[in-house]
Amino acid sequence: MRIAFLNIYQGIVDRGAENFVKEVSGRLKENNQVDIFFASGISETVARSQRPVNLLGKILFKFYLDAHSLRVLRFTLSMLPKILEKKYDWVISVDAGWQLLILRVVTKVQRFKGAKSFKILVSGQAGIGRDDLRNLRMGPDVFIALTKRAEEWAKTVNSKTRIAYIPNGVDLEKFNLGVKPAKIDLEKPIIICVAGLNPYKRVDLTIRAVAKLEKGSLLLLGDGPERDRIDEMGTRELGETRYKRLTVPYAEMPKYYFAADLFTLVSESSEAFGSAYVEAMACGLPVVATDDEMRREIIGGAGLFIDPLNLSSYSAAIEKALKTNWSDNSRKQAEKFSWDEIAKKYESAMKNFTGVPS
Repeated sequence: MRIAFLNIYQGIVDRGAENFVKEVSGRLKENNQVDIFFASGISETVARSQRPVNLLGKILFKFYLDAHSLRVLRFTLSMLPKILEKKYDWVISVDAGWQLLILRVVTKVQRFKGAKSFKILVSGQAGIGRDDLRNLRMGPDVFIALTKRAEEWAKTVNSKTRIAYIPNGVDLEKFNLGVKPAKIDLEKPIIICVAGLNPYKRVDLTIRAVAKLEKGSLLLLGDGPERDRIDEMGTRELGETRYKRLTVPYAEMPKYYFAADLFTLVSESSEAFGSAYVEAMACGLPVVATDDEMRREIIGGAGLFIDPLNLSSYSAAIEKALKTNWSDNSRKQAEKFSWDEIAKKYESAMKNFTGVPS
């Protein structure tokens, strides 16, 4: 098959969507011709600053007229000649908004003319919410839901589109039990949190919960618009000997997981998947996470689930998880999410597609 991935920020930032493209495309290349289309000349700061904060920005965002959405529009239009020239069998659309609309218009025109057109696959990296709602309503040929809950939701939105459940994954060779831990000058035990510093990640709740422990530190890996507020709060609540925030290349992440004793992330339920949970479990860490259907599906018996708004319960769960013998529960759970197997499922979803392109 001839397959194209469209992701504007590929190679600029390391987030769930970018990691998905890298891991799946690399494995699909073994049996298929695969190309990745991305933008150039965009800084990491611009790529990370997608969400508007003022009223005008929020209005423009609602109608996909904000700076990020228009950037996706221009990017997709600029890539169209190459996509049409190479006559792909499948185009995998990662960016929401204008991108899928443009692709759908092109395929409609081609099929109206009786010409062969590419089919469209959308991987639901945005999660349950407005972007994937819009994507589903525009009717891609295949929509991939990252969780079973998202699969059920997607079927209520569009019963005509082929919907498949395929989670995100982890590179089990990279995140393995033989990695040498990084040296971290923090009070033990070390609780690690990996998160983009946006409000919905609720890192402030994690800081407050760790501060309630008699001993222990928080190692925060991540960056984002809330950087200054989070650093000020972390230093104030925990002190310099119990709080450290770092930004590290994705390739170096395993050694930081191995420097920790427990992983926690209590983002809101709108999160699409949460690959950091699987990465942490692959490194043998127990997890404390938000109690919802998606988190229970991913973490299984490798952690504890709480309402993070109840800081006393959150802190107590961290303490309990640190004292519990988890054996190899975490690694076994992570092995269910191997990128090798997940890439095969993507290939099967495209190769065995029997629906009539809409």
